[in-house]
Amino acid sequence: VPAGDIGTTGTTDGKSILDGFVDGYEKALKDQKIKMPRHLLVAVITGKTANKQYQGHPARATATGFGTVEALKVWAESKRKKLVDLKVVFDGAGNAALPAAKFLVSCGIKVVGMTDSRSVILKLGGLNQGDLVEIGEIKSKRGSLADWAKKEKGVKILPDKVKLWQTSGMNVLFVSSDAMIINASNVDKLPGNILIVD
Repeated sequence: VPAGDIGTTGTTDGKSILDGFVDGYEKALKDQKIKMPRHLLVAVITGKTANKQYQGHPARATATGFGTVEALKVWAESKRKKLVDLKVVFDGAGNAALPAAKFLVSCGIKVVGMTDSRSVILKLGGLNQGDLVEIGEIKSKRGSLADWAKKEKGVKILPDKVKLWQTSGMNVLFVSSDAMIINASNVDKLPGNILIVD
């Protein structure tokens, strides 16, 4: 099932980018003279608008984030770790990361850093719900984390994710971005004894 991720937040020409995927798929099928019922056609793409035309699910925007947070809570309980002792960094700041970060903060877990394709930010005091809402608004307009951080006190823009890993005090890394973020060239730069959630 195609589930666009990177660069799919927001709209183009007033329409959700993922709704555009559905429209493009429908056009491709018509061009090839393939007939398919509408309910099957829209079913092949996730993340669509929750309306009659695109038949997306209203919980889709938060489902991945919620699931990963629930898994983290179960892990913490099994290890007898207190949620307030966790310090989380997100590699990513998009469709999966932002809802997950909001859920974490609502559970009292500190989210101290995030990355996107253009920037890396650190807020040792932890991001709050308002920060995450503002970041989401900027990201939906194709802005970067650095665009948000430049206007904020207590937020550092770092040169790279390795610097974030080494200075944040993180003990949990959520990988919510591209594949192969952790690889042979940087795995030795990760702090020891961390949980990686992918």
